[in-house]
Amino acid sequence: MTGANASALERDPAALLAELAQARAFLLRAASELAAERWGEQPSKDYSPVGWHLGHCAAVQARFLLGTELSQLHGGFFDPQVTPKGARSVLPERARLLSFLAEVGERSAEAIRRKAVPRGSDLPGDLPGSFLVHHLAQHELQHAEHVRVISALCEQRLHRPGRFLRGSLRRADAPRLEFEGGEIPVGSGDAAEAYDNERGRHEVQVAPFWLDAQLVTVSQFEEFIAAGGYGDGRLWSPQGFAWLAQEQITAPLGFREGVHPDGAAAAQHPVTGISWYEADAFARFRGARLPGEHEWEVASAGHLFPLGDGPPAAGSANVDGERQGTTPAGAFGHADLCGNVWEWTSSWFEPYPGFRPYPYDGYSLPWFGGTHRVLRGGSWATSGRLCRSSLRNWYTPGFREIPAGFRCAGGLP
Repeated sequence: MTGANASALERDPAALLAELAQARAFLLRAASELAAERWGEQPSKDYSPVGWHLGHCAAVQARFLLGTELSQLHGGFFDPQVTPKGARSVLPERARLLSFLAEVGERSAEAIRRKAVPRGSDLPGDLPGSFLVHHLAQHELQHAEHVRVISALCEQRLHRPGRFLRGSLRRADAPRLEFEGGEIPVGSGDAAEAYDNERGRHEVQVAPFWLDAQLVTVSQFEEFIAAGGYGDGRLWSPQGFAWLAQEQITAPLGFREGVHPDGAAAAQHPVTGISWYEADAFARFRGARLPGEHEWEVASAGHLFPLGDGPPAAGSANVDGERQGTTPAGAFGHADLCGNVWEWTSSWFEPYPGFRPYPYDGYSLPWFGGTHRVLRGGSWATSGRLCRSSLRNWYTPGFREIPAGFRCAGGLP
């Protein structure tokens, strides 16, 4: 093996092995939060069962690190192109599933030790040979978040406040953040870990704007409901009002008769389990708007750590699933831009200039084209290692089964 691939793997294979092992431990810890006999439950048509996510992670690792096609593993059961979501609940027994994970992990570790990891013929030439290992570790961290969300849906607690509240908590002093605007660098230039849709680093013109220092809370959203916000077509986009009527939505996910079931205990927590349409309507109710994703990135850049600087310090953000739910809005000051709930933005998910799909066409490419809105920041279920200011998440504007909230923004004179 020669070139960049060999040098990257030979430089520190032990660090790559540790990265994979940590991600696998994070995934299994997330899965353990739901009883194994429930790993086949499918609480929503939009999510696969917990057990399928585990097998899928092993299959994808085998594909990229061992060169095994997904269709050759368990009859293609863990290949999303072969098995539709509605057919993923009949799983291998728990012992067999865990054995599959362990076997692929051991064989992958041996391939790394022997510097025998395939480079991948479709990868851009500027990516280091270790990229696939970094990508697979992050892939498992992302699926761990899905597993935690699925568990919360199974137990009907996605909208609930967290069980634990640790660390030194503080509120942001200013009601909003203000930025003068200008040419601002966004995106990522990191070739080792950034996803294809984050690259490359480029400048955009951002007009002066303000951004709420706090996420919109349950009590604030209850005011919107009490004021008849769900019935006032002037506050909704045409598509949003049509969605509202079709889905017969009258409140966020988990609310009862227009109020949060946990009452005062949830009042200062961010509202969550809402769609982009609902966030957009509330912003209009406030005489504001949702922030663009680049505005959000500008705001977060001074408060989130940059790509590659490591995870938040212990207790500095609500991440890693430790609290199993939200913490009060602003409890961690401006660091609330990391974790707690994903934040809807006004932006459509579109490619950056010079976009090239990798490590396969299906990661980002199919979701461009004005069908998905961008979310930023991470949630209580997100790995802190993924909470970087350039990370982009995306969902259709009517999707609600996600720990997502929002904050308002507006222009400055």
